[in-house]
Amino acid sequence: MTDKKCLGIWIDHSHAHLTILAPEESNMTITSEFDHTVKLEALSHGEKSMHNKEHHMQSKYYQKIIAEIKKYSDVLLFGPTDAKLELYNLLKNEKSAAHIKVTLKDEDKMSENEERQMVRRFFENK
Repeated sequence: MTDKKCLGIWIDHSHAHLTILAPEESNMTITSEFDHTVKLEALSHGEKSMHNKEHHMQSKYYQKIIAEIKKYSDVLLFGPTDAKLELYNLLKNEKSAAHIKVTLKDEDKMSENEERQMVRRFFENK
């Protein structure tokens, strides 16, 4: 593994598990505020209201993740849904993140231990 600041993120639309490899290994989870309870409450005000609420909360969720990503030079985004691609597209529009090398990888649901092992292997082989 190089001396780069490396970050691996397993992500879906409800939460992101961050595996930080530099300078020391650590982990963090970021959770979307848009859950089943919020969805039902917003849906009671109409479908349009629910979609607006979902969009607003997903945007906040992605911005929290982007704030963390900006601290690293090499990032692996992986997971089973399109959330990684949605996040990547938002990240591409951030001028302050232009220096970050981002890799996307499709992966199924994994345990947190499997996620950490995969991130370590990915960056060791770079």
